[in-house]
Amino acid sequence: MSALKQVNLFKVISIGCQTLRNFHLNPVAHDVKWRMERKLCINPNAFGPLTNLPDYSFKDGRPVPFGSNQKRRIDKQRENLVRIKALVSEIDYAVIKHEEKLKKIEEEKQRILGRKLKTKGDKLLADGPDILKIVDKESKENNSKLLTSDS
Repeated sequence: MSALKQVNLFKVISIGCQTLRNFHLNPVAHDVKWRMERKLCINPNAFGPLTNLPDYSFKDGRPVPFGSNQKRRIDKQRENLVRIKALVSEIDYAVIKHEEKLKKIEEEKQRILGRKLKTKGDKLLADGPDILKIVDKESKENNSKLLTSDS
């Protein structure tokens, strides 16, 4: 009975051929899980007022010089800003080029369709019956000229 209780107290982890036994659960691992569930920073010392604000201040309001790590973080954030701006401008350029390409393809399709499919006679019907009389008169005149020139 005591052997069963002892096995239940230990967390057994099996890695390949080895078996590791932890005598206690790591509270740091629990803290990391808790922080991830709440979408917080994994390392509480990486960000916050204790990390980002200066350690001291002057009474007369003069600015405090940056600490070495604070200066490094500011420089890293500036580098990230420059990189983000460059990547966003590349994406904007790619979106514009893609739109131009789609527009060019659509114009090419319309140009090809415009060459292939041409309506014949819609102009005559659109202008009305008067144009038909003029066309008939011209065709009769042309036919009579052809007949008189043959004889």
